[in-house]
Amino acid sequence: MRGEGEAMVPIGQHMANLRRKGPKNGLGKDPERAAVRAAQLTEIDPDWDCPWPLDWQRHYRVLADLVDAEG
Repeated sequence: MRGEGEAMVPIGQHMANLRRKGPKNGLGKDPERAAVRAAQLTEIDPDWDCPWPLDWQRHYRVLADLVDAEG
């Protein structure tokens, strides 16, 4: 979770919002600030903005968890 109190947002939802494309993306309306934020996220995790659709990522995570559990 991210935030405090009623403003808390599940981190997965927050990351999905950051990845949103277009002028209303989650990185901000100011292109310079958005570029800085994207660079900061890339420094933390180069794959933060992966090209695969969200459904693919969710299915992959479920399968990876099954492999871990089942061996």
